[in-house]
Amino acid sequence: MAEKELTTTSECESNASNATWQNFFTPPQWVMYGVLIVAGLLLRWILLDIRPYHHDESLHGMYGRYFYDFPENNYYKYDPMLHGPMLYNSMRFIYAIFGDTLWSARVPVCIMGSLFMVMPFLYRRFFSQTTVLILTATVACSPTLVYWSRFLREDYWVLSGMLFSLYGFALASRSWKAFFVLFGLTIQWCTKESVFVTLAVFAGYPIFEAMFEDVVRPRKDSSNALFTRLFGLLVVAGLCVGIALTVPKEQLNLKVASIIGLLIAWFVGQCILESVVRDNCQNTFAKIGNYIRSNFWQTGLAVFVCGFIFAWFYGAGFRYPQGIIDGLGGKAIDYWAAHHAMERIKGPFNFHVYVMGWYEFPVFVAFLAHIVLFYRRAIPEIRFAALSVLAIIGIACLFTNPDTIQENGIWKPFKLKDNLDIVGLFVLLFHAPLVTINHLLRKEQGLAVTGYFATATFFVYSYLGEKVPWLSVYPLIFALPYMALFYQDYFTRYPVNYKEYPVKKALLACGIVLMTLGIIFIAERKDNDPKTNEDILFIVTGVLLVAIAMLDDYGRYLGRFNVGRWVVAAGVLFSVRAAIQTNFLYGGKETEYLSQVHTTYDLHDVALMIIDDVQKQPFGYKPTVFGTGEATWPLAWYFRNLREEYKFSTKPEDRNKYTYLFIDWKDQREPGDIPDGYTVRKMNLRGWWVPEFKQITLKKFLRYSFNHYPWNTSGFTYTTFLVAKDRARFLNAAAD
Repeated sequence: MAEKELTTTSECESNASNATWQNFFTPPQWVMYGVLIVAGLLLRWILLDIRPYHHDESLHGMYGRYFYDFPENNYYKYDPMLHGPMLYNSMRFIYAIFGDTLWSARVPVCIMGSLFMVMPFLYRRFFSQTTVLILTATVACSPTLVYWSRFLREDYWVLSGMLFSLYGFALASRSWKAFFVLFGLTIQWCTKESVFVTLAVFAGYPIFEAMFEDVVRPRKDSSNALFTRLFGLLVVAGLCVGIALTVPKEQLNLKVASIIGLLIAWFVGQCILESVVRDNCQNTFAKIGNYIRSNFWQTGLAVFVCGFIFAWFYGAGFRYPQGIIDGLGGKAIDYWAAHHAMERIKGPFNFHVYVMGWYEFPVFVAFLAHIVLFYRRAIPEIRFAALSVLAIIGIACLFTNPDTIQENGIWKPFKLKDNLDIVGLFVLLFHAPLVTINHLLRKEQGLAVTGYFATATFFVYSYLGEKVPWLSVYPLIFALPYMALFYQDYFTRYPVNYKEYPVKKALLACGIVLMTLGIIFIAERKDNDPKTNEDILFIVTGVLLVAIAMLDDYGRYLGRFNVGRWVVAAGVLFSVRAAIQTNFLYGGKETEYLSQVHTTYDLHDVALMIIDDVQKQPFGYKPTVFGTGEATWPLAWYFRNLREEYKFSTKPEDRNKYTYLFIDWKDQREPGDIPDGYTVRKMNLRGWWVPEFKQITLKKFLRYSFNHYPWNTSGFTYTTFLVAKDRARFLNAAAD
């Protein structure tokens, strides 16, 4: 039976890979595909400039403008805070073609986000037609992918680099594989320091696979292999003794860590060595080594070309050699290691879980369901390991005080913030190796690779100290292909007649879920929570649905329906609704967790009003603007074309020469700090919402997922906005 199911899966993949791109879809499927692409384009391109510019966007836009205006003098010099030079070089071309409007600055990201929608079709050989359509719908209508397609950041360049590398591994012809893999890494390296995270994750799989091969597969030891292992162990033992004798006693942690690191390095090294030299070995290290040997000149040429590209970008066209040295990583690693240690933007370990749950709810539900289905079909040893981890989670949560967890020596290295973080830590830490081991044991190489990258990426970005929402894109992107392959394989092996599914079963399932939710909502209600009837409504609706389903035993009138089509349609419609909420209805609002610390509409509207005032001169003169403090970003971007009218430095006594002023907000002002003759307004500058996770309940979680309703207040920073009362004096000064 298993062989028959495996053959069915292989036939499905073979049929998809043998079809040309023209006849891959049937005519109705082509229509559906076109509708999805058009919907994704509309979500990305409509009102592209309506959302206020984030201070990061203003930095990227302005440094690209400096480079564009004076390329010989203001060329980009690498700064880890601003990331690599790729974005700023791209902005030069955009400004030359489209100008530097608020709309055009977001164009390059929007173009790349639009092209990203065709990626499932490009990799169609691995998926069935239905899976490609579902993946395309997920990418096209994804609230977060749409949001970052409309946000001037460099993450889509990083994703493009990853896809180039994946294309090299999976689709490129043999002679071009090295070029595409290295070219993709070069693009990412020239864009953002996350290349080191990517390389660590990428290197982790072949290392893990080699260790798996060494431990699980039977090996034929020879005297030479045994001598090599013993000699290596002897060298490592000598180094450990040397460390133990030379490292001072007060640096015990360094001494222990160094010895453990050496032992791990020896074990990993001998696993890799033995797995590579084993006869008929098919692991990743062996494949890479065989490829380099058989394509030596192509690999060497790829290294040279990609090295040249790297040097050209970081060296600003070879005008800034120091940038090449800085770009190699030391400067970046030191900078981001410091940020990881101090957690400049703090967040729970589960930060990316919450972002996925609140902005990608259908994907989040599919992810949770895949965990259940995975362990349902896993081998007994994997199930036992999972149950053991579950028991440890329960014990750890029971004996951990949530009020002191951040100071707890066990959890502090992982930067946990509450007991829910313990659950996320154990799931992500142990689920990753269990997924990979189970698929390797079943010889499901594609699922093993994609499963490893999905779970490992999720863990790594959850572990990193600085929690920012754009990093949630990476776990999402790696999770999509794995879940697509997993569900495709699962429903091939364990088919469900979803085309003629009983309506009765669907109503029973919906009714039970609604009743369960209503009971949970009532149970978790606290004394200070407002009393609402929606909890009772959930229970009553659930009871009615169950009753209707049970009555079908007497009339049998409910019939059957295509549950797969309805589930997919519901997920797509939910994602479209969420994308509209995230990008248009609430886009840039302080209550959006995805916006992080975002420029307010107050500042955005006032800046546009001032620009209009300068350009149209309704009072007969050109008003001038002065800005200082935090407001200079993003005002520097808004006022980039007001070269004579906008200033950000002046003498205190000269402030009354400006029509508009933006100065820092102070609760207690010194005499003379605000010049006479101005109206004073306290303006919201940046807003944010930081959830009170100690107050979180299932109901609050779902309310935010469905309607983006926060359960605690937002925070703001402010600026003082001054407007001159007597404008006639400026008109007289202009006349004089």
